Amino acid sequence: MGLPHPRMDLESRLPVWQACSNFYLDSDMPPETLIYIAKVCAVSPYSSRQLDSIMFCEVWPALKWNLFSMAGEWAGWRDNELMELVLSNYRRRLNICWWLTPIKLFYCFRWLAVKRRVAAQRAAAP
Repeated sequence: MGLPHPRMDLESRLPVWQACSNFYLDSDMPPETLIYIAKVCAVSPYSSRQLDSIMFCEVWPALKWNLFSMAGEWAGWRDNELMELVLSNYRRRLNICWWLTPIKLFYCFRWLAVKRRVAAQRAAAP
């Protein structure tokens, strides 16, 4: 099933955007942050494929600039600021696999570890 437009799904989308935004900060990512991201994603209503789409078709276009900035954001984005960034950069796209752009995985290589943890948490849930 496809994702609804982000404007129609802000309540469920925002926590995932906030968690995934940690990949785009100009700072090291401790293991606790990966655990936090996985927990947020695991309790979200989104499938693994939908989480990929949120990460790389919504958050990536909005925040990728921070990865290339000499003085990037390191403390995180406030909810309103993050919503504005994601929604203003959102474009309906053809369903092209996110892994076809290797630079995304280079900068967000830990995403695969998060996805494995999400799958394990969901499998263990009653």
